[in-house]
Amino acid sequence: MNFLLLITYCTAALFSMSRGQQHDSCYPGVTELVINQEILDEDTGFRKFCSGTASLQKCEGSCVSQVSPSVVSSTGFSKKCKCCRESVTRPKLVTLTTCRDMDSNLLVGHSHVIELNEPADCACTECAF
Repeated sequence: MNFLLLITYCTAALFSMSRGQQHDSCYPGVTELVINQEILDEDTGFRKFCSGTASLQKCEGSCVSQVSPSVVSSTGFSKKCKCCRESVTRPKLVTLTTCRDMDSNLLVGHSHVIELNEPADCACTECAF
């Protein structure tokens, strides 16, 4: 019985190798984010709603993953999964330039700065399940 499974495993490995080598392709891209935020001044109780757009980096691309038959795994499969995600992040300050009061009146001269995290670099890393 083990002999038969070993042959199946070797056959699957040879088949996947014959399909050609695939490579990871994970890199930073750019996305536009629309932000709406309610801000409450705790000292005065003044509430305003600010909005804006920001250009932020994101991770995009694909990573080589595989599932192979295995005679040593309890499930019968060996899984090697990779995901394209941030490997390093950095803070980015974004200014929300359009602010309104509770009655939707434009507040001229008002803005609000928020801090977001964005990927500084991306990489294919082992996926967490």
